[in-house]
Amino acid sequence: MARKSANSQTTRTNHNVRLPITQDDYQQIVRSPVDFRCWLTEQAGLHPELFPPNIAGFHFKDRRTSKKLNVTYRRIILKDKNLRTIRPAFVPPYMTAFTDDVRDILFLSRWGTCPRFSSSRRHDLPYHQQHRTE
Repeated sequence: MARKSANSQTTRTNHNVRLPITQDDYQQIVRSPVDFRCWLTEQAGLHPELFPPNIAGFHFKDRRTSKKLNVTYRRIILKDKNLRTIRPAFVPPYMTAFTDDVRDILFLSRWGTCPRFSSSRRHDLPYHQQHRTE
């Protein structure tokens, strides 16, 4: 087994593409492969910085549904055989809640834990800490 040198860095590539869309529009588009392909191609033209450079010529791999939120997302295969997951921006990366539900808590968590706020929003402390980002 080869060893890595001390100064070599390994980078982890992000295989998720999160796109801005409303929840209602997304639920209609994700059901149809034709509509989803048209929308995805349009988004690649509008927001090329969100996509890998080799997005043209992709194929659909599958469609999955998150267990926690019941949100459907699709996976695509690029020309170079890499896999990308296309997810809506109205859910965080781990699909634990909707962004509208945790927006205020994530904003206030920058300055530390605020139990009074979390109880007034009916969120308990472990839920608050679960969605905290550094």
